[in-house]
Amino acid sequence: MLTTLAWISANNARAQTFPVLQFTEVSDTVLTVTYDGSPLGNVVKIDTDHWEWHSGIFPFGVQSASFVPGGLGLQWKEQEDASKVNTVSFGLFLPEDFTSDEVKTAQATPELGAEIFSEADPRSDFGDVLENGALVGPTSVPGITGFLVQFVDAGDNGTGVPDSGSTCVLLLGASVALLGLGRIRPATLG
Repeated sequence: MLTTLAWISANNARAQTFPVLQFTEVSDTVLTVTYDGSPLGNVVKIDTDHWEWHSGIFPFGVQSASFVPGGLGLQWKEQEDASKVNTVSFGLFLPEDFTSDEVKTAQATPELGAEIFSEADPRSDFGDVLENGALVGPTSVPGITGFLVQFVDAGDNGTGVPDSGSTCVLLLGASVALLGLGRIRPATLG
């Protein structure tokens, strides 16, 4: 029993030493990416629930075209709809102005990145669907080795506009309260 506890403690301590690449969906239009708690790269919003992450990391000696998935695709459960997932597909981006000759001679420098979808259909080629916030790894992709990956779906958490029904109820309640205050007369001292 003590040996098992020691093994679990050692593995937990070891897992905590790996940096975490965390993707956080703040809303259906906002995604942040941090590496060990610090912002990393640039997130480009493609559409609602669809982003590209450009890491700013240019691994040497890898050739690709436009965006090529790098073989590491992960998926986590969507908070608002249990039949949907959030996906992260790692790959490489090339500069917009590359030519096929540059690719052939490795003069175009690819950039590590990922394509991220929220509220997507599960993909069988991405393996198991993980719980929201679950850590995966340690893993490696071109340019970053030995890290954990995490997707946190923070949901809207009240960042959206209230629905019109609750807004009307709030306005009606405030109006009734103001009308009631108008009927109160100050007491006269005699």
